[in-house]
Amino acid sequence: MKKNVDILIIPMAGAGTRLRPVTYATPKEMLRLVDKPIAYYLLAEAYQAGIRKVICITHKDNPLTKKFFSSPPAKHLLNDFPGLAISFIETGIRGGDGQAILLAEKAVLGKPFAVTMGDLLTMPGSGFRLFAG
Repeated sequence: MKKNVDILIIPMAGAGTRLRPVTYATPKEMLRLVDKPIAYYLLAEAYQAGIRKVICITHKDNPLTKKFFSSPPAKHLLNDFPGLAISFIETGIRGGDGQAILLAEKAVLGKPFAVTMGDLLTMPGSGFRLFAG
């Protein structure tokens, strides 16, 4: 029995060291690409693939990403993704991608899920991939 992947986990708890000094002020997933934050393009790719639930793993020292997603500009951007649910899990540990993904274990409840990183972009429909780290 084939199960659809409808959950995406995005680890966003890193310090963004590869993109310093710009990530001292702006988290990697919030850096602008053209006129939208990188996170928008991650959501667009997921939405195009049929994913309707996104779990973002953030670090307690990075309140900017979660704050952005509850702001009026984000609500305008998220209108592009009707029915998409975004939730956040906050951690105080920077233990790598595996540790961050494991934090979502209870949220996925054994369902198939996808993972994407905040510095690996695919422009939906183009086949173009950009690694920003």
